Amino acid sequence: MDELCKRHRDAMNNRNSTKFQITAIYNQHLSGFDRTFVDRVLEKYTEEGLISISDDIVELTKTGKQFCSEKIS
Repeated sequence: MDELCKRHRDAMNNRNSTKFQITAIYNQHLSGFDRTFVDRVLEKYTEEGLISISDDIVELTKTGKQFCSEKIS
């Protein structure tokens, strides 16, 4: 979730898309973890309403953005 928060903040600051490819994030930052484990964590975040996933694209929901904002404060 930390990486998604960081990417979202950076994308907003640079006026880029706030939708991210899951495979790219996994390959760059999470490849030390089993992909099945990562997918289960993403599923948990989806169930909690923090992210939405469509195909291989993930983005923060309104609740997820609030979660990230609270983490920074």
